[in-house]
Order: sequence, then structure tokens, then C-alpha cells
Amino acid sequence: MNIQKLFPTPIAFSKNSNHNKIKNKLIKTCNILKNKINTGGKNWASKVYNTCQSYDIHTDKNFIKINNFVFTEVDKFAYSLNFTGNKILCSNSWFNFYSKYDYQEYHDHDGADISVVYFLKGSKNTGDLMFKSPEPPGIFSVYDPKNELTFKTARVKPEPGLLVLFKSNLIHGVDQNKTNETRISLAYNFKVIRQ
Repeated sequence: MNIQKLFPTPIAFSKNSNHNKIKNKLIKTCNILKNKINTGGKNWASKVYNTCQSYDIHTDKNFIKINNFVFTEVDKFAYSLNFTGNKILCSNSWFNFYSKYDYQEYHDHDGADISVVYFLKGSKNTGDLMFKSPEPPGIFSVYDPKNELTFKTARVKPEPGLLVLFKSNLIHGVDQNKTNETRISLAYNFKVIRQ
């Protein structure tokens, strides 16, 4: 039997080799901005601090090194999705602070085409990035952790320096931070502008 994976859900991972060189400055910048900027992202059940719709980090020169890394990886991901020949523009960007018990409910990024999450600070129990399968419910399946064809959800442990890229319509959320350590992530949305 030949099983083909015809409708895959692409999620890309890229490790920033320069993370340790830039992390301290970025963490300091995020802490300074957090004390100056009101939280964004209204209408959430969770009360996590973020600058979604209140401050775009892709326009801040303090984030230029991480922005360059993110934009380069997004171009590679867009190429793999055959979005070539189109402009890929960052439409918005922000940072998130997950303190103890903070979480982010499941959602998508309606209106964007590519979304990314960059783990700036955190460890294994500070809140997994969780993805839901886009396959509709109602099909019998038996979960096998060794067989990705049976997955209904997937989790990504926070790992500083890791960039996760995905199509913006993929439902995702963040598990509750169960530690006293603050988890900081950066998020970006990109729009494909047809040429």
C-alpha cells in the first residue's frame, strides 16, 4: 500500500544561532517597553500582557537583528509554500509576557497568511505552544504518539532561540505557565501581496 500525505499541515522550525548574542538586549528592551505601553489584544479570556495592536516590534530599531532573522526565515517558508513572485509584508508584530498561571486560549490570526512565534525566554513548563489539527472532528482514530497520521494536537516546548512558522489559519494557543519564571515570546503576522 502507498499512503500519500496530500493535505499536510506545514509547521516549520528554525533555530537562531545568534540567540545568545541578542537575548539580553531584547529581554531588557521588552521589559522597558512593558512599563511604558498598555497591553494590547483586547477581548481575550486570558489576561496575558502583550503589545498586539498597541506596539509593533518590527518597526523598532532595537529589534532589527531578530527582525532580520525572522524575515529571512519567513521568506524561506513562503518559498516552500510556493508563494514566490509575491511580496511578503509584515502586517503586525508584538511581544508577550506569560507570568505564572498565564495562558492564551486557542485562536487563529484571521487576515494574515503566515504567522510566527519566537521564543525569547522560557523553559519547558512555562507554557507549550499548542496546535490543533485542521481536520474536522468526527472521524474515529486511535492516537499513537509515534504516528503523526493520528495526531489531533501538537505541542512545542518553549526553547529560547527557536522560531516556529505556520499558516495563520492554523488554530493555536499557549498552555498555562506553571512556574515562577516569565516566558517571553515574540509574534509576527505576514500578508502575501499578490503581484
